[in-house]
Amino acid sequence: MNFSKLNPFIRSAGIYEVISKVGECRAYDSRIIYMVSGDITVTIEDDKPFHLSVGNILFIPAGVKYKLKGQYLRAAVITFDLTDEWAHIKDTISPVSPDVFESDKCHNGNFAPFDKVIKSNDMESERDTFIRMNNIATSAEGEWRAICSAMLKLILLKLAETVSENALPAVMVEAFDTYIRENCADEISNTEIGAIFGDHPFYVSQLLKERKGITLRQYIIAYRLKSAKRMLQLTSMSIAEIALEISKCADIIYFSARKLGSAKGGGIVVDDVALYDKMKVLVPIYEGFLTYGGMSTREMEATAIGLEEATDMDMISHGPEFIAEFARLLTSYNIPIVTPPGGLGLHINAREFVGHIKEEEYQSAALVAAIYIVSGARGMERGTLSEERNPDGSEHIASCELVRLALPRRVFTLSQIRYIADRLAWLYDNRELIGGLRFVEEPDVMRFFIGRLEPTSNWQEKLVAKFKEDFGESL
Repeated sequence: MNFSKLNPFIRSAGIYEVISKVGECRAYDSRIIYMVSGDITVTIEDDKPFHLSVGNILFIPAGVKYKLKGQYLRAAVITFDLTDEWAHIKDTISPVSPDVFESDKCHNGNFAPFDKVIKSNDMESERDTFIRMNNIATSAEGEWRAICSAMLKLILLKLAETVSENALPAVMVEAFDTYIRENCADEISNTEIGAIFGDHPFYVSQLLKERKGITLRQYIIAYRLKSAKRMLQLTSMSIAEIALEISKCADIIYFSARKLGSAKGGGIVVDDVALYDKMKVLVPIYEGFLTYGGMSTREMEATAIGLEEATDMDMISHGPEFIAEFARLLTSYNIPIVTPPGGLGLHINAREFVGHIKEEEYQSAALVAAIYIVSGARGMERGTLSEERNPDGSEHIASCELVRLALPRRVFTLSQIRYIADRLAWLYDNRELIGGLRFVEEPDVMRFFIGRLEPTSNWQEKLVAKFKEDFGESL
């Protein structure tokens, strides 16, 4: 490919946050979107939507119809022309609705391979370049367009190289993808795909991991979940009918009644009488007699009701909607949380919340203790405290420090959610008062369950004193 004419003229560069939705539009110039955090759903022309996540880059040529949708994200966005033919137009040109777009004014240039949309999953190393381009552009440092254009050309060449080198693997993965989608109800293995397409199973596994970012098993599960989502959105099937259809993909289904009916126990469902006969002799040994399996009549009835409620959209929406509102409140208070928040609970980023505490003093556990002191809410530490020590006795510092606040459905009211959010907002404003923890009794195993800790200073007394100063004896 001849890139001698490639001389990008940058029209704008910046970091954009929280793009809620960009309706269908076409742009007169080209644009690159680089995901710094979060993720967005992208629809190009009338093709199937896809996700753009952290480290991904998307090149959209001028004139292409696109639509973006996402929340809680930061993205570096650069708008430019591939050549300096339209350099006399220096002001930002906003995208317009497709029905008013004038194609004769489009700055596309028909410059292959940049006449097509390019998505790359391997651009994390270009992060610093994107951030630097944004800093130069926003500070108007020198001839910013010339400096940024030179850096942009390097990125475009990297994209072109990616397209050229990966054309064949991309076609192969598309073929694998089609086969998986057509046979997702069956048990599929790398060996089976390799035999059909004449490739070694290890190569199939490696290629899928590189291109999809997940294993074959993870991809099949994800596709089945997406199939269920499409059935909900595009068909008149009930949730019970969809659940039955998706269950045909499995030989064994097991579930916990704790998540369904607030009961003890659970269940195992099989579609094979031979499997059932093998398993039933084990039930009296480990659980109880076959007709009740160690569960009371009340628990079995609660489980049955819970299973029925799991097919009621109003009931199953309760938890996720409350958690989404909880996340919205905490975000409005600038409290660092993991997004998207999830369907069972919300995670606070303790490493950002109490970054002043030493990592060896258990940041997540200290924050859990502080939350309980000021609100009475009990969270769960997920960080260094949950790790085992290194062989030399030193702490194995966790890759992330989180506090999980679970919100089981049918348990909390909206006023309770707002109460906890209010207490967390106060705690965040007074976070410098929170100190670390150290072990008093540290067992060799399961230390985060049965160990005992104490504060490294009198920070808990100071926190309570400040709380009483602000709230008195009120809750």
